[in-house]
Amino acid sequence: MDETTPRVLFWHYIEDEPVSVQAKLADKETGPYLFFRRSKTPIQARLAQLFPHNKVPIVSLHGSPHIDNYAKTNYGFGIIDFDRAYIGPYIWDLVCVLLAINLRNPETHLQPIPKTVWQVFYDSYTYHFQHPELAYRPFAPLEFIHPKKWESNIDLYLNGNHKWAKKLRHAELSLDDPIANAVLDEYKIHLPNPTLLADYQLKQVARAAGSFGRRRYLYLLLHPDKVNAPVMLDIKETRNYLDADWPHNTWYQSPCHHQGERMVKAAMLYAPDCVRLESFATVNGIQYWGREVPTLNRKPAKCFDEGEQTAFAESAASQLGRGHRLGLQNSDPKLMQKHIAQHFTKLVQITEKIQSELLEIWHASIKEK
Repeated sequence: MDETTPRVLFWHYIEDEPVSVQAKLADKETGPYLFFRRSKTPIQARLAQLFPHNKVPIVSLHGSPHIDNYAKTNYGFGIIDFDRAYIGPYIWDLVCVLLAINLRNPETHLQPIPKTVWQVFYDSYTYHFQHPELAYRPFAPLEFIHPKKWESNIDLYLNGNHKWAKKLRHAELSLDDPIANAVLDEYKIHLPNPTLLADYQLKQVARAAGSFGRRRYLYLLLHPDKVNAPVMLDIKETRNYLDADWPHNTWYQSPCHHQGERMVKAAMLYAPDCVRLESFATVNGIQYWGREVPTLNRKPAKCFDEGEQTAFAESAASQLGRGHRLGLQNSDPKLMQKHIAQHFTKLVQITEKIQSELLEIWHASIKEK
């Protein structure tokens, strides 16, 4: 086992970040949450130090169940974005989301996870693990929102120059751009129904950068008869988070060679109705994952109170409990239920320990800058 200290594991050179990210990391209310988001691999390594993985049940993980990955779309709701969806120890998903919940509330940055929060999480997780046939629960504050007109109509979305429409127009490429077209052609081939977009024509294409700088292409497709609505696609470069030579990665495996295909399969398991037209592509050795851009894409608040923590705990736990049961690998469900019952309190304590270590290094990193 690698005994690297938490200070070394979590240390972050803030000056290496873009200026806009530096300012967000330094924010006393939202900085700790962003620091947590930037520290996923080190947190996994620390968890392997604090909780031996050799007897932990293995599941198809969500991999990155944090709050910024939650979305309510035109089609459904749930924690999406499956960049880290591997096969591995189920405890990673639990620790990850509990950290996210406590770091989302500025009042609990330095406090233990409220018992009301972790108790609701445990109850919801175990119930949906036992009843995977049931739908997982929505995040209550977003359950009954009323979409604006442009959030339900792609033409109004485009005409209003909303988020992805603005990106589409910002860095437009030629319609005959060879790489963009090759990516789109490969993406179409791997759709569940390859003929679905066969009659659509390319109207606009752009190249943009994602949240962490990876390449992505945006496409606007129109149907000749103008009866079918336009389709906007977002196809981004994927990454294999198991490439790095971290000792804890021996506990994680990819179910697919292709990173985009891995993400598509995870979405079908965890959030089958939330995103549409998911597919994947490979061009010049670079792997991509793509989807239709939802005009409605509501996110939770940047800061939580305890009520929102509890609501998110119930929703996230229901999604993870169901997904873990459906993705259980070569284990008896009863043995996993026994494992979670025996070790959940310890996992809460480990989460609080990692939270404390993260906050200490976050403070030191900000001061160092």
